[in-house]
Amino acid sequence: GAVPRRAGAQGVAVAVADGQEAGEADARRRLDKAIAAIALPSFAQLCTEPLAGIVDTANVGHLSRAALGGMGVAVAAQYSLTKLFNDPLLRVTTSLVAAAPKEEKSESIAAVLVLAIVLGVTQVAWFGPGAGAAIQHMGVATNAAMYAPAVSYLRIRALGAPLGSLLLALTGVCRGLGDAKWPLYASMVATVVNVALDPLLIFTFGLGCGGAAAATVAAQGCGALLLLVKLARLRRDGALGGDAGGGGGLRWSVLVRVLRNFVATAGVMIARNWGKVFCFTFMARQAALQGATIAAAYGLVFQLGFATSQVAEALATSTQVLLAQALQAIKGAAGKFSFAPLPPRAAAKRVIQRGLQAGLLLSLVLSFGTFVAKDWMLARMTSDGPVQAAAAAVMPVVLLCQVFKALAYPMNGCLMGALDWSFSAVVLWTAGATGVGVYSALSALGLGQGGGVSALVAMWLGLTSFFGAQLVLGLTRIASCTGPWRALRD
Repeated sequence: GAVPRRAGAQGVAVAVADGQEAGEADARRRLDKAIAAIALPSFAQLCTEPLAGIVDTANVGHLSRAALGGMGVAVAAQYSLTKLFNDPLLRVTTSLVAAAPKEEKSESIAAVLVLAIVLGVTQVAWFGPGAGAAIQHMGVATNAAMYAPAVSYLRIRALGAPLGSLLLALTGVCRGLGDAKWPLYASMVATVVNVALDPLLIFTFGLGCGGAAAATVAAQGCGALLLLVKLARLRRDGALGGDAGGGGGLRWSVLVRVLRNFVATAGVMIARNWGKVFCFTFMARQAALQGATIAAAYGLVFQLGFATSQVAEALATSTQVLLAQALQAIKGAAGKFSFAPLPPRAAAKRVIQRGLQAGLLLSLVLSFGTFVAKDWMLARMTSDGPVQAAAAAVMPVVLLCQVFKALAYPMNGCLMGALDWSFSAVVLWTAGATGVGVYSALSALGLGQGGGVSALVAMWLGLTSFFGAQLVLGLTRIASCTGPWRALRD
């Protein structure tokens, strides 16, 4: 009897092991589906968002070289400030709203909206009256042909900054609540409004670059209104805590505590983004110093190259949300997504792996498609021959930069998901210094000193190293298993 019993026990053990392996395989498939469920709507949203910028560029490109170059400088200046304030707002909102208990959801959302309005008003105060000084700081003299259109665009975008901040904050709130579809709907509405208003304001009313900016501001307002209506319905239905019907009001003591937490975290993230702003502003200023043709080409490929790679942000979002839940599950906290029977530690590692794999695949596909269609795209974005030629010449380096960016974004999503705020600040500052250092070294070797396309190539090699440094530093941090990454130790 002992042998049969042993054989029977072994059979049971094998069956249990097979069942566990099958269960874990099923959990891995569910995890991949969860990544897709968050990433695909975000992917679609980030596909629609750059369309407005491309349409702006295409319309203004038919005005004049000076108008296109001026808008490129203004977009670079405004983009830098947006990244400084609004990007941290989106990142922090997504993580902290997701982690908030249901009974504190309303206060968390209210805190986010207050912070968004404050940051928006700060941008108005910064760039509204100081638009001219900001454009001069970017290297454009007051008597240059680019100066007037650049100031016009930047001033109107600055006045609409509260709407832009509000739209981003509401997007982060929805993502934190696990809803990536409504931000997509808002983005689609905003894009349609922008595309419809562009020719009317730019050409019919003769507002030029200012018309492009006004169309963008109006579009952001429409998108924000749609998401506000959605959140009002959720609160009325009791989905944000409190009683159904929206009764009960906000608990001010909780609101103050949550707001204090948001401000502290956002402060670290704003300090972090100074590293990014430093690098982007430096490169844009170098482009402006090269004259209207190079400034226009830089602005054009900045829109085109970064627009086609912005979809990598979707992977960062799904990586951030699911990794945060997996790391919390390691600590024993329950989340919206169940990883069972896959161990949470294995789930966390798979989220990281899948984010990087998808980022690489996506960037290669996008880069190939952009390279094949580059002549067609450039011809429709500007009719200026020298600008087209300069943009086409630098395109291979822009697409290489795109590959590294598509890998750096999921890596940043990992750092955000682990709430590794301080180290992420170190990463951005180190990467920014690396990008500027590479450009400076290339200039010292003569690549950027001759002006023209060679300087443009040096700028984009600097940006490529900026994203490459983020990837290397992030991988090193995770592999070290220090800080919040101790949870990955076997």
